[in-house]
Amino acid sequence: MGMQGFRAYFPILGVLIFWGLSWSLSKMALQYMSPYMLAFFRFATGAVFFLPFAQKLLRSPKVLSGALLNGVCFVTMVNFAVQASENPALASSLVYTQPLFVVFFSVLLGEEKLCPLQIAGVLFAFLGVLLSAQSVHFDRGAILAIAAGFIWSLGIIYYRKYLKEENLVHFNASLNFFSAFALIPFLLSDVQLLLSREVLFWGLCTAFSAQVVGFFLWFLSLKTLGAVTSGTFSLLVPVFAYLFTYGIMGQAPTPRQILGSSLTLFGVFLAQWKKAGRPKTW
Repeated sequence: MGMQGFRAYFPILGVLIFWGLSWSLSKMALQYMSPYMLAFFRFATGAVFFLPFAQKLLRSPKVLSGALLNGVCFVTMVNFAVQASENPALASSLVYTQPLFVVFFSVLLGEEKLCPLQIAGVLFAFLGVLLSAQSVHFDRGAILAIAAGFIWSLGIIYYRKYLKEENLVHFNASLNFFSAFALIPFLLSDVQLLLSREVLFWGLCTAFSAQVVGFFLWFLSLKTLGAVTSGTFSLLVPVFAYLFTYGIMGQAPTPRQILGSSLTLFGVFLAQWKKAGRPKTW
């Protein structure tokens, strides 16, 4: 691989760093604000960043529904999962069960049949989920994280069915704008709606890491590596989440969490593998 080819991997490395970092940042931010307020920080910051690039909003009912499903519902559920979880990195590995649900719905809708390798992947992944979740005795955080993965899968299926022809930058600008707007009623009734230096610092750090820099590098990765390679590498986000959680919070994973998360990610990778031997693009 030449230097030019090596540089093509820089964006996805940045994705792993910033998306992996966002889990521990979210945990820190949620000490000072509610899950709704953190979601608003993310979407408002994302809208400010993406709107100048998009220069217009997509306003069709399908776009609005997709934005709310992939935005408000998913990110808010993730925030609740991180808040309730004892380890945000564990929550990240459970959220990344999303491809398993996508595979399940694809089979249920008759869109594809599983090959033996994919079946083995599903079994490995659910064994990993079981081990990981048992490490915290199936606490509320683990349940919410798996629920977030389920919601994420619904958003992906909806996007694939109704919105895949939309411009990605325009869709993300619309997602951030309408999601931020939809969260305003929740903020008005939020008893934790108190701005402070800590709220602004951690809220903006999380927003820039997850919603701005992470997504910007993700788009670059899609351009340089393509969706298949980028999607496969993105499964390493929980690994980076564990590293940053230990580095920032001093919280090391237990052996069972390491084993369970590893089995989950390995199973998810196999579950995306097609008969032709290439990861499936979601």
